Amino acid sequence: MRKPKFEYYKDKKGEWRWRLKGTNGEIVCWSEGYSSKEAVLRSIKWVKQNAPNAEVEEAKIYSLLLQVLKVE
Repeated sequence: MRKPKFEYYKDKKGEWRWRLKGTNGEIVCWSEGYSSKEAVLRSIKWVKQNAPNAEVEEAKIYSLLLQVLKVE
C-alpha cells in the first residue's frame, strides 16, 4: 500500500501549488497558488504540523444551502 504524499508543482500561470494524494493515488486536497517554491514548501510544512490538531466541524453555510435546495 502506498503512503499519502504531498506533490508540489508550478501551474500554467507560474504559481506554485501542492496537492495531497491518498493511499489510492487520488487527490484528496490541494492548495491555493504561491509565488515561490519556498512559500509552497512552508505551506506543506504548516499543514503537516497543524492538521493533526485541527478541529472538525460541519460548515454552517453548506448545511443551510442544502436545506434551501432540499438536498438530503
